[in-house]
Amino acid sequence: MSETTARKSAWIPWTFVGFFGVVFVANAVMIWFALTTFTGLDREEPYLRGVDYNAVLEEERRQEALGWSAAVEAHRDRLAVDVADRLEQPLRGAVVHAELTRPVNAALDFAAELAPAGDGRYAAAIDWPAPGRWDVLVTVEQDGRVFQHHRRLVVR
Repeated sequence: MSETTARKSAWIPWTFVGFFGVVFVANAVMIWFALTTFTGLDREEPYLRGVDYNAVLEEERRQEALGWSAAVEAHRDRLAVDVADRLEQPLRGAVVHAELTRPVNAALDFAAELAPAGDGRYAAAIDWPAPGRWDVLVTVEQDGRVFQHHRRLVVR
């Protein structure tokens, strides 16, 4: 092979080196994002919750027997929850608490106490930290009975 032909084809090995260099950099970026973003865990201490799963099932049965229901509404500046008993009558005189969590950013999570607004409706003024998807866990307490309702909603 002549010297000019060897010089003309000298770039070929470098294309392989460049290709694998790009692959290496892309993989390094993906690994960095995987390690520094959402962990995938949606609860504190998920292992302990799994160990106590029978207690979770018993709590669900107790709540089902209670027969209460809740409807959650979110608006730009407020959160409202309508609570009804087994006979679909408005539940009055309850204490209602909401935990608002962001599925992708736990730093924005917060809680709110909802005040009675009449006829089984409880509401609170909310200053949402960001628009988008939110998980709302509503806890209703009345006369020692506890009811929880979970809902995912979108705030615009």
